[in-house]
Amino acid sequence: MSRVQAINAHPVFQAINQCLAKDPRFRFRGRNSVGGNSYEMSEGVDLIAPCSGADLDTAKYRINLVEINTQGVEVHIEMMALGINEWETVFWGTCRSVDFFTELLYQALGLPMIDSID
Repeated sequence: MSRVQAINAHPVFQAINQCLAKDPRFRFRGRNSVGGNSYEMSEGVDLIAPCSGADLDTAKYRINLVEINTQGVEVHIEMMALGINEWETVFWGTCRSVDFFTELLYQALGLPMIDSID
């Protein structure tokens, strides 16, 4: 099995991919150098809570599903608060489940949940 096939077959990777595919705000940007997928929001959205340390409440996210490991999927999430216009890492770690990923993205990072994701 090739590296890309192994990544695609991983159940957590598949579940996170499906979650992002259901969210029309994200668009697929392609594969990264180690075989994972990359997604980016096409435009900013109003967050549930203002960005930390700023009075800005609109942002875009860029998500890289970097690679699978023994614990789950290594995920790198960057946020660009509109008005600052600079990508900043807000999470780089392992997601052991799609539930952890959705809680992180839609609750901890303030992205409003939409009906098509449920």
